[in-house]
Amino acid sequence: MTIIIKQTDYSKDFSKLLSNARIQGIRNVPPNETRDYWTWHVDLDILDRNALGKLPFSSLQEKDKFMRELAIVACNDFNDFINNLSKELTLGTKHYLVEGDIVNGYYNEQHMYSLFDFLDNHDLAKAKKLFIDKTTLENSSISYSLDDLNNLRIKALVTVSIDSARACLKLKAKSIDVLGPCTRDKTYNKLASIYKTYTPKEFSFSRPRPNIALICGNNHGAADFRQALHKSLKQQMQAFYVNMNNIPEIIEQIEHIDAEEIADVICIVRGGGDAEDLCKYNDIPLLNAITKSQTPIVTGIGHKNDLLLARDLSSFGAPTPTAAAEFLNREYRKFFAIQRETDKEATVPKADYDDLQEEYDRLLTENKELAAKNKALLAEIESLRKRGIISRILNI
Repeated sequence: MTIIIKQTDYSKDFSKLLSNARIQGIRNVPPNETRDYWTWHVDLDILDRNALGKLPFSSLQEKDKFMRELAIVACNDFNDFINNLSKELTLGTKHYLVEGDIVNGYYNEQHMYSLFDFLDNHDLAKAKKLFIDKTTLENSSISYSLDDLNNLRIKALVTVSIDSARACLKLKAKSIDVLGPCTRDKTYNKLASIYKTYTPKEFSFSRPRPNIALICGNNHGAADFRQALHKSLKQQMQAFYVNMNNIPEIIEQIEHIDAEEIADVICIVRGGGDAEDLCKYNDIPLLNAITKSQTPIVTGIGHKNDLLLARDLSSFGAPTPTAAAEFLNREYRKFFAIQRETDKEATVPKADYDDLQEEYDRLLTENKELAAKNKALLAEIESLRKRGIISRILNI
């Protein structure tokens, strides 16, 4: 393994001493077409570190700088690298005071600790694992228990180490203060208050062969929707494929379908995902596109417990793609049920209907009169039986 060190980063005296020493493994390389400065090429496999250490450097600061560039720990394999890194970080005694959101909590009841994604501004790419145990809560002036710490914004005093099992940074909280709900929930509540006066458009099918525009990605959510959708509706469906993480693409398709009056209903479906990742469905441009659309919108996004305003502002917000398809199926069956009742009434002329109603009323009255006469006859028979008249008649 060879590393390259720029000689221009060091003084002339230092460079002259090192270049003239002719240490094994260090080679002077002059400028070339791609660079205008001298360099040292250091072969770490054959470098004579003992000879290098004996050189009488006049500048200890430059010597330390040069030796740090060569202070490389050779690792047997990747696990050895992680273990070495873990030891280096564990030796540190620094504590960091940092503010962020704790989400996706997992509570380990057996070992009495909770593990969270610790992040800021929904940025999962930069999330780090944060351990909070029972001792941490005892050192903190908060009223939360380990199993209900989740989706909160906190200020934490943490130490940093390497999680060898996961090969990633691990933060351990020494003390925490709860500042309120996490950024995701806070944003949702703020936007919900802005749109609270909006009433979603009502939706029902108005013809036997309605057109359905499906905005989706090429994923399991779209497949689940298709599988659950009624066969007749499936035949009238047109899919518009987009990147479901790209909100501007979704908005563009909503506006296009609505402007061209392509469909009777727009369906936006996406399967589950991380709650932080689904936060983009609370973006104001998307919410405005949904509320401005003249075409009713049905959504089937995420999970049941996700707080999504795109779902709340739709004509119908289903918790899953399958539930969105089942809603359309119910509305489709309801349309035909209403249609059948309408057709039945239409087959009987109004004049005939009035005549039939009059005949029904007459027969009902006649039936009541006959019932009254029958009751009177039964009473008379009972009276005769009691007086023995029937017995005498039978003896004659």
